[in-house]
Amino acid sequence: MSYRSMHRGFTLVEILIVVVILGILSAIVVPQFSHATQDSKEQATLSQLRHLRNAVAVYGLQHNNHFPDISEGEATWGALQDLGYLKAHPINNYVGGPNAKVIIFGDAAPEAWSADYGWIYRPAGEGFAAPEVWAAGFDAEDKPLSPE
Repeated sequence: MSYRSMHRGFTLVEILIVVVILGILSAIVVPQFSHATQDSKEQATLSQLRHLRNAVAVYGLQHNNHFPDISEGEATWGALQDLGYLKAHPINNYVGGPNAKVIIFGDAAPEAWSADYGWIYRPAGEGFAAPEVWAAGFDAEDKPLSPE
C-alpha cells in the first residue's frame, strides 16, 4: 500500500470550488428571504385589518346598527376590546415601531406611507352609515404603500 492511498482528503482546489458554489447559492437565496420578511409584515397587518373590520361589523349587527365609541390615541378600541370582540390590541406590523397601535380619525385611507400612526378610523354618522377602518401604510384598496 502506498502512502497516497492511506491518506485520502480533499485538495485545496476541491475545497475552493465548494466554497465558490456555496457563495453563489447564498447570493441567490439570501435576497429572497429579505422580501419574505416584508411580505410577512404586510400579510400580518392585512390579517389584523380584516379582523378589525369584522369586529366592527359584528358589533354593529349585534347592537342594532349602533357602533362602538372609539377614541383616538394608543390602542383604545373601547367596547370592541371590553366586550371581547378583540382579544388583543391590533398591531400594524407594516408600520411597526411605537406607533403601530395608535388610532387616528380620518375620512379616507392614507395617500402616503406614514409611521406616525397604525390605524385610521372613520366613525359612523356625519353622512356615513357605518364606520370604516384602514391600516396606515396601505391605500384604499388595501395595497401596500412604499415607505420611501
